[in-house]
Amino acid sequence: LLQDGRAIVADFGIALSAAAAERATATGMSIGTPHYMSPEQALGQRNIDARTDVYALGVILYEMLTGAPPFTGANAQAIVAKVLTEKPVPPARLRRDVPAPLSQAVLTALHKLPDERFATAAAFQSAFAGSAPAARPRRRIWLGAAIAALVLLAAAGTTAYLHHRESGPAAQFGPGPARRIAVIPFRNANGDTQNTSFSEGLTLELNDALSRMPGLTIVVAASDKYRRAGMDVAAAGRELGVDAVLTGRVDTANNVVRVQVQLQDARTQALRWSRKYDRKLSDLYALEDTLSAAIAGDLQLAGAGEAQAAVARAGRTASPEAHALLVEARGQTERRTAEGLAVAATLFTAAINLDSSYAQAWAGRANTENLLVAFADQPSATLSLARADALRAIQLDSTTASPHATLGFNHVMYDRNWSAAGAEFSRAIALDSTAAPTRLFRAWYYMAVDQLDSAAASIRIAMRLDPAAPIYDTRLGTTLYFADNLAEAETALRGALRKDSTYVFARADLSEVYAEAGRCAEALRQLDPATARGAPSFEIAHAWARCPAGVGAARTFVAQKEAEFRAGQPVDGFFLARIYAGLGDEPKMFQWLDRAVSEHSWSLFMLRRNPAFKRYRDRPRFQQLVRDVYGS
Repeated sequence: LLQDGRAIVADFGIALSAAAAERATATGMSIGTPHYMSPEQALGQRNIDARTDVYALGVILYEMLTGAPPFTGANAQAIVAKVLTEKPVPPARLRRDVPAPLSQAVLTALHKLPDERFATAAAFQSAFAGSAPAARPRRRIWLGAAIAALVLLAAAGTTAYLHHRESGPAAQFGPGPARRIAVIPFRNANGDTQNTSFSEGLTLELNDALSRMPGLTIVVAASDKYRRAGMDVAAAGRELGVDAVLTGRVDTANNVVRVQVQLQDARTQALRWSRKYDRKLSDLYALEDTLSAAIAGDLQLAGAGEAQAAVARAGRTASPEAHALLVEARGQTERRTAEGLAVAATLFTAAINLDSSYAQAWAGRANTENLLVAFADQPSATLSLARADALRAIQLDSTTASPHATLGFNHVMYDRNWSAAGAEFSRAIALDSTAAPTRLFRAWYYMAVDQLDSAAASIRIAMRLDPAAPIYDTRLGTTLYFADNLAEAETALRGALRKDSTYVFARADLSEVYAEAGRCAEALRQLDPATARGAPSFEIAHAWARCPAGVGAARTFVAQKEAEFRAGQPVDGFFLARIYAGLGDEPKMFQWLDRAVSEHSWSLFMLRRNPAFKRYRDRPRFQQLVRDVYGS
């Protein structure tokens, strides 16, 4: 509450009785929320003072830092037993970036003995900066009182707990953020291509629901090696740094969805549980809720019910058909192919036509339109459509992160409004700090404003959030290459290839790194398996252009692209200019750069730092282009 500009903390969970003058907190009664009760409160002691509030504040801070209270249990008695007898795990042990003084200050506030806590909130506050020494522990006999209290609790089981929030017993996986689950994209059970996309989309929907569960960290393991039958769960668990692995199979037929899901312990591969569900397509929300509730129940997550209710309230459509279209569209978008993105855009449009207030559909179409330009060579004008859709999604629901990330991406790629891009990415991360793609797209913003260290740091966060995906190692390599750090760029790109030896983008970027270092034989060797998997890309042709043995192939490539341009097909002038730069054809390079600027090429945010143009950076014409793109 706010009063005269001051924040007032109010708690009406425990109140005075209106019918009597007696306080509800009479001596001998233990009233309060068990997670936040001090030991002396739990024992019903008479002499309770401000140090009890210091304890409760310590619990709040512990939960804010780690994602869960210091003590949880199957019921109020179990929680109180731990409050009285167990020591909390230090926050710094659960989350390595917690400063040692802050971790110690929280533990001091949570001391069992009031005398060992901070006497005032001011003393607690000063300890955050390490300015106050932690209180020295004293050897006091506390166990007798604790045992007596436990006997009373066990015998009576009727202690009054008002404002009680249900909590399951402590998870077998350990407390707080250490509870990590890898979600493997659900497998298509019937071989139908459309069903594959639906399975992918359903996995994404479940990820969204689970990521909102308190005390649970979701790792999306989208690499193809984890999708294969007979996957080594223990090896995957070690590689991904998780406690458990969730897998599933999906079959759709006659408007019925059949899902078989299982959760396995990552250390032992033991099956924790396996469930089968049959639902109509019109009951997809019920299926998603049932799955997330089953997982939360198995892990005994405190506050899962409240989190699930929040998910159910957030932007859902009243049209089951629109939601089914969105699930399929999300799976198509994940394919990152021209065909898949085009199908996704059509499906999102159909969902919007069924429910024009469906914010998720507007956000999904906006994201897909951005990606159509980046992955499918669609005209940059498509980005203006993406912006309009993202703004509409935000208008309908400003609390969802994805349209803000999409808008940030759009500002970087289209109108080059750097300050607006930075603000949108900050908003997206404030709403959802777990989305790895947002961190990647934010790195492009940092590159545009010439903060390559921040760009690399942002991608490293994405790598921790999605450790199996080779795209993040690859783009870390790209960023380090742009920073002229060729050795570390090579290391990052080789890391991507260890995750997926067939990953074309990593091989193409590695070939560019080798070409920049004058290691042309190695550069060309990287291109052989890359070209064997599909048509040459701009990146491959640029590496060809840098090496004498590849010049002929590079010239053939640019001639083909120019012919496509004359035939009316979209060609990104920025990437063609890079190849001409590698070939040393300065007039052609500037011709295509000028066209890229006039056509709002999405790639221009890379102009200033791109190594392809290194030897042309001192040209007045190039410097003018930089001013045109980045401002004065």
